[in-house]
Amino acid sequence: MGLFNLEKLAHLVSSRMGTLFIDYQRCSRVRSPLSNCSYCTNICPVDALSFNNNGIDIDRSCLDCGLCAGVCPTGALNTQEPTELGLLEKIININTWQGTAVIGCEPQKALAPKGVLISCLGCLSWELLLSLDAVSSTVYTVQSAEKCATCPVAGGGEQFIKQLKTSRAISTSLGIPQGAIQILSKAPEIKAVNKTNTANPSRRAFLSSIFSGAKQVPKSLINEVIADEPAELEQGIKIVEGTDTSRLRLLKQALKASLKGSLKKKPVAAYENSSEELKQVDLASTCYFCTACSILCPLGAIKQTEDNKLILDTGKCTGCNLCVEVCVHKSLTLVPSNLNQVIRSDKKVIAQGIEDKCQKCGQQMISSEARKLCFICERNAQRQTI
Repeated sequence: MGLFNLEKLAHLVSSRMGTLFIDYQRCSRVRSPLSNCSYCTNICPVDALSFNNNGIDIDRSCLDCGLCAGVCPTGALNTQEPTELGLLEKIININTWQGTAVIGCEPQKALAPKGVLISCLGCLSWELLLSLDAVSSTVYTVQSAEKCATCPVAGGGEQFIKQLKTSRAISTSLGIPQGAIQILSKAPEIKAVNKTNTANPSRRAFLSSIFSGAKQVPKSLINEVIADEPAELEQGIKIVEGTDTSRLRLLKQALKASLKGSLKKKPVAAYENSSEELKQVDLASTCYFCTACSILCPLGAIKQTEDNKLILDTGKCTGCNLCVEVCVHKSLTLVPSNLNQVIRSDKKVIAQGIEDKCQKCGQQMISSEARKLCFICERNAQRQTI
């Protein structure tokens, strides 16, 4: 095991200890200038976010509210103090020991002094709220409309209510339990929770405790620090391996927990209700297998195989729309998805390619439908008829 690189450690800590953890390779706007994604910039209350050739730029006016992370469809922006997965685990642990689970925000911490404090309730994604709303015990969220109206994080309170309504609409359509979340203007009396000392003297546990004592950070930071050869930051756009976002993992966890054992008792068709919030990519017209979508997909959800199949991993697609925007042939579109596709990670064949030769230019071509002309010759022929 190599020695600590203190300079590397200092650089990693200083660059990743903010409220937001940024994964540039997952950002649609970074991956392609054709992307029109603007969730983060639209919701930022102080216009602190912008995009340039180097990626996502966050200026000093940022309030660290995390609203952008709550709406980012690809996981390029994530909150990390705590992460949403960490927050869910913490609330479940509190409820398990019969404590009173209370979530409040830092600007209104006087209303929930002993609760779990986050930057803003508006930063919570609908996937996390759906998961919290399905737990067996009550989860109190503390929010004062009067204080929200004067908070610098303009719109944070309204965003929280909007996300909660979205999660409950989806829960209703999919038959998922809901109602655990209750909104109060002041925290109830919080029961004491017994804490046990689970300290581990190992090197990894020691470092983890240092980082968690300051601000919670992703495990990747710990791994980089203790690795023999710390990974350097990647430059340029890379084809990413298939992964699901923390929001998708939250959704799958909630769905699997609520449906445990039910899939055997009911026909599969009972869980095929579609939701507009679960949109995923599908074929709209002839695909010419140009590979743009599979190369640029920020989650590696689309793959093109050697036998000319365009395959979608339904457990990883978040419907970010980048593949639709970069497709020059306009072959793709977004359609509502369903519960089965999301939790089972189906490998869905979007298009099956047919190899042929263009009858005009003689160029070898692959398309999802039998064609006499390649795309270029077909387009030129269409122009000549205009």
